[in-house]
Amino acid sequence: MDLKATLRNRVNPGGFCVAATYVLTAVVVFALTTYTTKRDSVGYDWIPFVLLAMPWYRLNTQLLLPGLIANAGLMYLLGTLLHALWYRVIRH
Repeated sequence: MDLKATLRNRVNPGGFCVAATYVLTAVVVFALTTYTTKRDSVGYDWIPFVLLAMPWYRLNTQLLLPGLIANAGLMYLLGTLLHALWYRVIRH
């Protein structure tokens, strides 16, 4: 029970939900694009990942995976901020 309380204090649920939704959206769109594209159009299924890593991918094409990770971290921070603001509004 003590470990569960420690984990709750360290991981913000709002930030985690926003970051998980961001990553899950990319994976679902990738899966749908891969499933629906023709075999002749290889390469188009990576478009969702490119778009979700866009500011970093535009600087250098090797920044696709680090860009996705950085954007997921930014989404976590945004979700943490929204979670804190939500609880501040509810308490007042």
